[in-house]
Amino acid sequence: MTQMPAPAAETERLAALYALEVLDTPPEPEFDALVQAAALACAAPVARLALVDAQRVWFKAGVGLAEVGELPRELTCCDIAILGSDLFEVADAALDSRFADSPVVRGGPGRRGLRFYAGMPLRLRDGHLVGTLCVLDHEPRRLSEAQAGVLRLLALAAALALQGRRTELDARANARELARREAWLRTLSESSPLGVYATDAQGECNYANPRWQQIFGLNQAQSQGRGWQASVHPDDAARVFAEWQRCARELSEFDQQFRLRRPDRSERHVHSRARPVLGQDRNLLGFVGTVEDVSCQVQMQARLMSSEERLAVAADSGQIGIWEWDLSSGQLHWDSWMYRLYGLAPPLRGQEGLTGYELWTRHIHPQDLAAVHQAVLQAIEGSQPFMIEFRIVWPDASVRVRVMC
Repeated sequence: MTQMPAPAAETERLAALYALEVLDTPPEPEFDALVQAAALACAAPVARLALVDAQRVWFKAGVGLAEVGELPRELTCCDIAILGSDLFEVADAALDSRFADSPVVRGGPGRRGLRFYAGMPLRLRDGHLVGTLCVLDHEPRRLSEAQAGVLRLLALAAALALQGRRTELDARANARELARREAWLRTLSESSPLGVYATDAQGECNYANPRWQQIFGLNQAQSQGRGWQASVHPDDAARVFAEWQRCARELSEFDQQFRLRRPDRSERHVHSRARPVLGQDRNLLGFVGTVEDVSCQVQMQARLMSSEERLAVAADSGQIGIWEWDLSSGQLHWDSWMYRLYGLAPPLRGQEGLTGYELWTRHIHPQDLAAVHQAVLQAIEGSQPFMIEFRIVWPDASVRVRVMC
């Protein structure tokens, strides 16, 4: 992995970190909740509250890869993230020369590498950047605008929590600092573009932010207790409640998409994720989660499916073949009518059909082959669309004329 220069004023930065007296301390629920919220909001399997020490990056809290408590500083993206002041995102570390050689990215026997990283620096009130709140994934990707905004807000809350922790240790202005932190966390929750909620071990809601109430169509009083359960669509209720009970029993993550029937009788599609909150003896204290209104996405998917069905009917009735050629893999995909137009039998389900450019060109009349090759090359280079009339030879040696464009 490429070595990066230490940030400016490294001595002062480390002094600010050490003054927090947080390195190598036991887990604390406040930081665990922030990391869980980051993982949920960003739909990431791995999340960390990372503190950048002189030679290592130590994780105060984390979701996923619980066996990794710290890493050498030079192996992490956090070492670079603290050089900036805003979100640092790496869509695919395997393609980035700064990180491609890291064993964290490459993985190993029985262990998948981490390809995606997004980290927001943790800035203290004195301006020093002591670490990051970061999310990671085994697959290349990017955060949505909403996810990036939530990660920024959570990092601000984490920095305030770190600063507040030191204030608590000093026992100065303790009540005022706690009130300030609570106000920040409340503001964070109330401004979140996602619905945020918390329940006890029995699934009774004890907190719901304004966005959650807006999605469910319930006020604060109605959202408490088991009020949310009455909003689940009757056709989805059995599945949702059974999954919730299973997650509570197995201490696993709840991840479900279902419909709501709100008090005004309107229906919404939502996607809810929640993680269990455990006590020191791993007893279930409750769940903290998010809910997102996905009604627009569901409607768009339905319209797309309907359009695809209409296209298939039109192609079938018009005896029009549809094909797709993936230039990166060289795979050529035909629908059933393409096979029929070439006098071939479509492959049976589970069987592999025509898969390559060379296999396709075997069916082109030898006298037309050069022109077809030239048209393909021009289309790839972008000089003109692929549109050419040529002859094809059927398996029975008869010659047919087809237009492909």
